Amino acid sequence: MGTLLSGGNPVGGVIAASSNVFLSHTEPGRKLTQVAAKEVFDDMLGFSPQFAHMVSSITLNAAMNWGLNAAYNAIAETPTASIDWDNPISDINDPKYSEFLRIQNMGESNYGAGGNIVDTLRGGGTAYPILDEQGGLSGIYAQKGAFTLGKLPDIGINHIAVVMRDANGGFTNSMAGLGGFNLYGVTSVCHQMSNQALLKAGYDLTVNNMSGGWFSYITGAVYGPYGSTAPATSYFEWEKNH
Repeated sequence: MGTLLSGGNPVGGVIAASSNVFLSHTEPGRKLTQVAAKEVFDDMLGFSPQFAHMVSSITLNAAMNWGLNAAYNAIAETPTASIDWDNPISDINDPKYSEFLRIQNMGESNYGAGGNIVDTLRGGGTAYPILDEQGGLSGIYAQKGAFTLGKLPDIGINHIAVVMRDANGGFTNSMAGLGGFNLYGVTSVCHQMSNQALLKAGYDLTVNNMSGGWFSYITGAVYGPYGSTAPATSYFEWEKNH
């Protein structure tokens, strides 16, 4: 069974567990996975039966996680935040950003998380303010093109890092790595770790959009919003049942 690795968010964990239980351990869920695997990924796209099953399980799991998390946030009226794309940060050493930079690595084991805010900027990236609903500074978002096409970064694969302040004045960052139970490339990538930080800070905001590079859509379809073991467990579930 897959689980969502959301850095300790109980609602996200319940949603992920429920999605996986339904798809892998109930007759309607297994039938839905099998139908999508055969009719879409096998018959239409020509995937092998095993790969079709894995892709079906992964994408349905991610779709349920996205949908149920969105529904929960709407019902719970989770506060939203926005990235101020029109005003990139020109001086990261401005004192108003210092408290965010002080904790950009603190509290987690960042092995496998990629670069922090400063590392991202040193690599040629750009940072933007994250604003709360009142327009106040609540965090920093930084991205750089890991693989881009010339002057078209939105078409590339971007690395993303965030650091956030929550409503109680505490801080969280995307440098979760193994400390946040993330195994890079297996359960999540930097996009999910950034979403985990936004979630832990209490905001309904994810980085999976074109501004995060087209690949953020792919990672969102594979790992869901906050990370999942579904890509790995789908393989073992196939092996167990065939």
